[in-house]
Amino acid sequence: MSTALLDLSTESGWIDLGTRVAMTATAAADTEYRVIINMPAQIGTRAFDGSIHIVSEVLREANAIPVWMLSRTQESIRALNYRLRNMPARYEAGLIVKNLFFGQSDKFALWSADELQQQLIDEGAWVETELPELNDQLAVMIGRRPFHEVLKDGIDGRGLQFGYRLALESWLKRAGGAMAKIEELGC
Repeated sequence: MSTALLDLSTESGWIDLGTRVAMTATAAADTEYRVIINMPAQIGTRAFDGSIHIVSEVLREANAIPVWMLSRTQESIRALNYRLRNMPARYEAGLIVKNLFFGQSDKFALWSADELQQQLIDEGAWVETELPELNDQLAVMIGRRPFHEVLKDGIDGRGLQFGYRLALESWLKRAGGAMAKIEELGC
């Protein structure tokens, strides 16, 4: 499978995604696939307010499980609450990921004190995990490059120094363990 850049703020983008979901479903007859769709909170309301009618159908066909990357801001919680109100059927269960790039777990005080945390985690069908922080120097070096490309090709044609390679591989293992909590949802 390949990567694609699709504009999910438009109906055409969702149609393209639906086609890719169908292609993946065909390929999945032999192999299990996980598709990750990065939809930033600022993607726009059209995708989630019902004005792009195909959104719910594509997400249903994809057996989509929402993964919410949580920062320490009130806006992060507000955006999640907006999605829950506007697409309740798609957000019955999901994974909340405290992104420790924004600080250690105890710094997520707004989330811990919010009624939404109790509703989703304590009383609902959501699970919570923590994405570990990546080493600062490594994060700067990598920038926006995909991790698998950095491991394979290095940065700017030069292999990743051994210590940084170990740091990245260690982080990927810890991050993988954190994201494996999605299996608890049984979806």
